[in-house]
Amino acid sequence: MRRGIRRSNRRNNRKQETAKDQPGVTENSKQENNGHEDEEAQMTETGHSETLRAGLATISKEIQELKQELRQDLTHFKDELKSEMKQEIANLREERERKFTENNGELQTQKTHMTEAQARIAELEEWQSE
Repeated sequence: MRRGIRRSNRRNNRKQETAKDQPGVTENSKQENNGHEDEEAQMTETGHSETLRAGLATISKEIQELKQELRQDLTHFKDELKSEMKQEIANLREERERKFTENNGELQTQKTHMTEAQARIAELEEWQSE
């Protein structure tokens, strides 16, 4: 087991020494690493932008659904309010007609009483003058 570890350590040491002797190799490997990092960064940015787009699409959809629900609620509220107002107006008309009929009846009664009172006054004046 130790022999395997020693061999791999020797190989790694040789690679490092070779890389020191050949500066172009390390630069190429650095450029390759940078290239891979750039690709990973672009993929990450693409992934983030796709995630953001998906999130924005979801939010937009939820906003549209909320708008639709609010429109339906407002329409329902408007219709309900309209029917209540119509009912109130109808009730006011009925009450007005009822009051008008009551007042008209009282007016007729008062006219009758006035006529009777005038007749009695006329009788009293006639009786006193005799």
